Amino acid sequence: MIRATASAGVAFAERMIREGEVYAEAVRRWTEDLRSRHDVAAVHFDDGWIDREKGSLVIPSYAPFVGPITVGSLIAIGFPDKATRLVRVIRIEESLLGGGPRYFFEMVADAG
Repeated sequence: MIRATASAGVAFAERMIREGEVYAEAVRRWTEDLRSRHDVAAVHFDDGWIDREKGSLVIPSYAPFVGPITVGSLIAIGFPDKATRLVRVIRIEESLLGGGPRYFFEMVADAG
């Protein structure tokens, strides 16, 4: 019984590692495509770091790509397997509490 449980655990771990590698490759291809087609300054997952009401975001350290960002820069927001939209930075506010700047944006288009 213990052997079967350990074996199932190993199989599960191996499957999760493979799925993680496949997803990492999808993120890499997605990021390269966005950078080449739209010259984005950053690629950001569409997650809780985006405040849609204020039209702003903070870019966490796990973002797939972050280059120099200035007012006018394009940022891609989305996921590799879902819709991605482009936003243009219209204002940058430095955080008083640390954690990086907050980028205010306007919608530009779907990245297609």
